[in-house]
Amino acid sequence: MATALSPDILTVIQQHGLTELTKHFNHVGNIAIGLFTVIAVIEMALFGLVWSYRQDSTFGALVFKVMKLSLIFFIISSYPFLLQHLIDGFTQVAGSKTTDWNQFIFNPAKIWQFGFDASIRLLKLSVYYGTANVGMSMIYLFIGFTILLAFALIGAQIVLVVLGFYIVSLLALLLLPIGTLSICRGLLAKALQSVIQMGARIFGLIFVVTIAVQIWQQFDIANWSQNTTLMAPLGLLTSAVVVGYLIIRIPTWCANAVGPISGSLFDDFKDSGATTVVASSSTVLPAVNSVAAGTALTPTVPAGIGSSATASPTQTLQSASQINPHSSANQQPIAAASGQIAGANRLMASSDKLAKTQSASRLQQGISNDTLRKLKSTFKQALKESK
Repeated sequence: MATALSPDILTVIQQHGLTELTKHFNHVGNIAIGLFTVIAVIEMALFGLVWSYRQDSTFGALVFKVMKLSLIFFIISSYPFLLQHLIDGFTQVAGSKTTDWNQFIFNPAKIWQFGFDASIRLLKLSVYYGTANVGMSMIYLFIGFTILLAFALIGAQIVLVVLGFYIVSLLALLLLPIGTLSICRGLLAKALQSVIQMGARIFGLIFVVTIAVQIWQQFDIANWSQNTTLMAPLGLLTSAVVVGYLIIRIPTWCANAVGPISGSLFDDFKDSGATTVVASSSTVLPAVNSVAAGTALTPTVPAGIGSSATASPTQTLQSASQINPHSSANQQPIAAASGQIAGANRLMASSDKLAKTQSASRLQQGISNDTLRKLKSTFKQALKESK
């Protein structure tokens, strides 16, 4: 049991927190499975209603829906197992070069022990100098308390990250079944992302702590005495401040490296029976070219509309507007009809433009012939008068 102002107090806080969280995992897991069962039934019922309303004959959406629910159920039922392997993966990779990293991460009292021992020795040096050298006494007193506070904050950060991982994981377990609903799919992705991000924080934490411990062990705090120069305590204080900054920033960067979980693998098939028809200009150009060559305008009627192979633009537009709701074309009524009407409109516009061009050409030709006839008659009359 921790006593007053003992490094063990950090380990006691962490161990008590982990013990309480471990007890809650089984209880929350049972709640999550029950909640998943209810929500899965609701989700399948809604899916069946939408499916029957669309009259979709494909089973692809149903298969992927079942696969999605099965995957979520596997994650919830095997959550403690998957969580343990996740944290083991991060810790083993981060601490692959050292074998004693776990005694500092899961026993933060050893971290504070460096600062605690150093501060005690510095306080003794402050008392030793006393009134004989007030300046040195005050310097050792200030450095001693600052080192004690700096290492306490480093230990608190370790406790925060470790407990934060399990707290976020516990909350994610409760949010996973809610994310089963299609309208709440963001909760599922965000919960999984948050768990992985907290695991990445532990990865960065282990990396910083292993480096810091190797540095602090070189100060030989146990042999500090009146003969120790002031540079050693100042060096330890500086390293503690730098490590305190790194132990906050680097885990945050590691967490930010985990991007959002997204994708359409398990999304429902949306409008699987509907297709988008884009009227290409290639259906209009042949007709226009044929008119330029002197042939008649014969627009092509899109397949499935009308009974004849050729029709006038007006007939094509009327045929495009007639849709049989009981035919197979009802699977894609809006997109197909819109594309066909657009193509017919372009054919009519091309036909009108060509007709206006031909009319203007005939009018210009008529004016030219009349002018020539008048000029010939005038020239003949002038010849007669000259004779």
